[in-house]
Amino acid sequence: MTSVRRPGARDGRPVVPRAGVLAAVTITAAAAGAIAGVLTAPEADAPPPLPEPAPPAVLEAGAVRLSAPPGWAPGEPRFRLTGLDADAGMAAGDAAAVLAVRAPDDPSLLPAELVERAGRALVAADGRAGAGAWRYELSSPGTSDRMTVVVAPSTLGVVTLACLAPGDASARCARAASTLALARGAWLRAAPEAAARIALPATLARLNARRRAARAALADARRAQGRRRAARGLATAYGEAAQALAPVAAGSAGRLPAMLRALAADHRALARAHASGRRAAAIRAGAAIDRREQRLAAQLEVVGRGD
Repeated sequence: MTSVRRPGARDGRPVVPRAGVLAAVTITAAAAGAIAGVLTAPEADAPPPLPEPAPPAVLEAGAVRLSAPPGWAPGEPRFRLTGLDADAGMAAGDAAAVLAVRAPDDPSLLPAELVERAGRALVAADGRAGAGAWRYELSSPGTSDRMTVVVAPSTLGVVTLACLAPGDASARCARAASTLALARGAWLRAAPEAAARIALPATLARLNARRRAARAALADARRAQGRRRAARGLATAYGEAAQALAPVAAGSAGRLPAMLRALAADHRALARAHASGRRAAAIRAGAAIDRREQRLAAQLEVVGRGD
């Protein structure tokens, strides 16, 4: 028997009528359009951006800046910390603070007058400010308010933030010390010799200027009286440098005043030798001065590194 193959049929494959093919294409196109519509449908309008918060108020004391905590406003100082003359202050309700930069006069970095009035050793805790600070918790006579003082050493002096506030507001104020910034100069690490490191540049500048002048006079002097006068001038210069550093000398700087006083004594011995015409004694005094100055230079390098 001969089989008849329908037009368009292939072996084992059914023939789909054209109408079915068109319907399938139409359905597929419709589905694709629906998907495309979902993908391209416009989104709802985004909410407007929130306004940016107002920048914090800034408290300034010379070249030092501090960002005030939220709710605190700069103004005139409301209180005075013993030994600290502050021109910059800030407050929030019953809480107040003062900011100042001062020359050190005690290794604690607190005002020496305040330490003396406390009548006891004040214990420092680490504070977050500068390259490392100290924080002191003090009592305020006749009130339950807390006094927190943060001291941060710098090449400009001791940056001091004192906060007087009820409850934990003093602690919140003290945390603002982490925002302290210098317009010039550099921070130093809080350490026992930090006060001396602040004082040394000016002290050594005065000493070196007098040394240069007196040594030139000593070298040019043709008479014993002139050499004696120049040597005594050097003795005075070393003695005054020792006196200037004594209140702040601690840590690795603790030996400096004694070393300077010894050099003052050596120069007085040199002056006596010149006055009496004892050449051998003058040579011995000069050798002692050279040795002590080498030791002083080595110790100053240790202090300068902050060891």
